[in-house]
Formats: sequence, structure tokens, C-alpha cells
Amino acid sequence: MLLAPPHGSGAFALLEIQDTATGMWVADYVLKRAPVQLLICRTTEPGKFILAFTGDVASVEESYHHGQEVAGDSLIDSVLLQGAHHEFWSSLGAEVDHEPDEEVNQESLLTIECFTIASTLRSLDAGLKQAPSKVVHLQLGDDYGGKGYFILSGVLEDIEAISQHCAEVAGERLVSEQIIPAPDPDLPRAPGVAVTLHLPGSTKK
Repeated sequence: MLLAPPHGSGAFALLEIQDTATGMWVADYVLKRAPVQLLICRTTEPGKFILAFTGDVASVEESYHHGQEVAGDSLIDSVLLQGAHHEFWSSLGAEVDHEPDEEVNQESLLTIECFTIASTLRSLDAGLKQAPSKVVHLQLGDDYGGKGYFILSGVLEDIEAISQHCAEVAGERLVSEQIIPAPDPDLPRAPGVAVTLHLPGSTKK
């Protein structure tokens, strides 16, 4: 859940940092640097820290660039979007006002997986802006070893264009990308969540 609603500009920035001590210090720094609002400020797997913020474009850009500088070698990855797609915001759980989308034929599925949270979000926004599609699922860091992935649905021709563009945007951060042109009716739209089982009488640690 986001700590604040998105700014009207749609600007979004995220810094992915390798330790919490530096992460909290950088979070304080970006808040003091320019009038931005925190969206995310928390730990994630595997022992990383992520902070995201919104505001007017100039303020977000200023805090983002200076946040990168003070994070130094602790910065794993980052993303800056001057105006994120409304489906991007919706996938993060935000309520946004926008013109109704044209109905998207959801005949095909695309899954993009990236090594970092920042590259996942960077690819997601780029894909949504490339061609009409719908976000089926977004997984960031938690319960997935710190990686991220998303699933989009749409017309095969659009999905193919999105897949190529997302792969280019992700670059060396890309883990894999796969298209399912015509999913089997019994295939879940998104994978289930892993469940940890404890035997009777065992002690949960």
C-alpha cells in the first residue's frame, strides 16, 4: 500500500538501496531536498531497502538525482518517470482519475521478469505506453527473492511489440520474457503465492 496518493503530475521516482541504514538516511535527504511525498519506505527481500516518492516533476527530479548521489555505491538501481501511465499507478494500488480505456482484447499473455524492482517498474511503464494492454499481475521483491515480474494481457501483435520494447528498456537487468499467444482456459492468469507448511508439533522459527 502506498503512503500517499500520486501527485497530479504523475511523476514517480524509486531508489533501490542495498541496506536499511543508508536507505533511511537517503529517504530523509530526499524529503528535505524538495517538496516531495513518500510513496514507499520499507525493506524488501533479500535485505534491500526501497523508497519511492512523488510530487511535481521538477521537485521529483531534484530529489531523485541528489538521492542517487548521496546513496553512492549503496544504490542498486533506480527509476525516474516524469509521468507514469495510469495503469502503472493502478498496479501499485493507487486510485487515479483517467479517461476510460478502450476495451482491450486479452487474448495473449506476456510475462517480463527483471533482477531489480526498479527495472521491473521501468519496463512496466514503458510497456504500458508502447501499446494497449492490461496489467494482470505485478510482483515486487517480497516472496520472490528481491526480483520482480509483471504479466500483461492484450492482442498478440501489441504484446509482441511490448515484449520487445520492455526487453530493450530492461537491458542487462532482464531475467526473461515469454509470450503465451493463446493461453489454455485452465491456465491461471497469474501464478499462485507460495505457501510454507509446518508439520504438527514443529516449532515455527
